[in-house]
Amino acid sequence: MNFDVKEGKLVMHKPAFGGNVVSLITTKTKPQMATARPGMFKPLVPNPGRRGEVTRVVMHAGGRISILARRPVDIGHPDLEGAEVVIGVERGLKRRENVELAIALAKKLGAAVAATRNVVLAGWLPYKVQVGVSGRAIAPKLYIAFGVSGHINHLVGIRNARYIVAVNVNRHADIFKVADLGVVGDALQIIPILLERAVVPRC
Repeated sequence: MNFDVKEGKLVMHKPAFGGNVVSLITTKTKPQMATARPGMFKPLVPNPGRRGEVTRVVMHAGGRISILARRPVDIGHPDLEGAEVVIGVERGLKRRENVELAIALAKKLGAAVAATRNVVLAGWLPYKVQVGVSGRAIAPKLYIAFGVSGHINHLVGIRNARYIVAVNVNRHADIFKVADLGVVGDALQIIPILLERAVVPRC
């Protein structure tokens, strides 16, 4: 999430223990390098005036690995990182069976499905759709959160969303602090209505 330079060394600030603490990490050897997950930062505007020197390196070392075939992976829904519309779910939906309602709505809207850490730990959805400190970071044009409480672990992963709509029965849920539009209500009553009336949004 951040880094400092102390005594000529990089000191990385990394969330740990489910995002409840921030640990300081440095390496004992060099060269040092810091990385960030895709989606953690907003894209920079390209500067066409900048040019870099290209150095061509010819590799002569032979390899023992050969590619037999290339097969695309079917993840069953739009990829999270490239989706313009994402529907997020948490334990506020109460049961695994209710998540299917959100998945059905996502399919109707051509949206991707995201989950909080608690949903993944409960086995409702796979880790590949987990969004937050311990998962992916996304930047959709529209993020619709159903039953999401708004724990900081998850909010870090959606902070670059352009527009956030939150639905939660708890009017004091932290998700409403970052939402552009908040609906205090039961997601299990609202999702079926959206399934009947929703049209593909023009973002």
